[in-house]
Amino acid sequence: MGEIWATQFFIGIHRRHAEPAIPQIAELQAQYRPSANHAHGIELKIRQFIQAEMPQRFAIAELHGHFPEINRERLRALLGRMRDAGELSREGHGRASRWIKLAKR
Repeated sequence: MGEIWATQFFIGIHRRHAEPAIPQIAELQAQYRPSANHAHGIELKIRQFIQAEMPQRFAIAELHGHFPEINRERLRALLGRMRDAGELSREGHGRASRWIKLAKR
């Protein structure tokens, strides 16, 4: 039984690459543009929000309050990238940590 689905899977992969796409699907694929909520779009929106709206010192919980649909791990990763880029610094650790906006150079 396990061999049947695997065989069908690889036959499907082969067909996908060997046969031309249905014209309607190919047209839709060519027209597709990611929305602003796409991975980098939402991160750009959060970066801009931090620079324009957040206080000089803030906690991740405050930022999460403005973007509850984004999980804290993703926010933490973004803040880390902003720190690495010299846009922010972090003071403290854990729940007591605060992020500090740095002057643009």
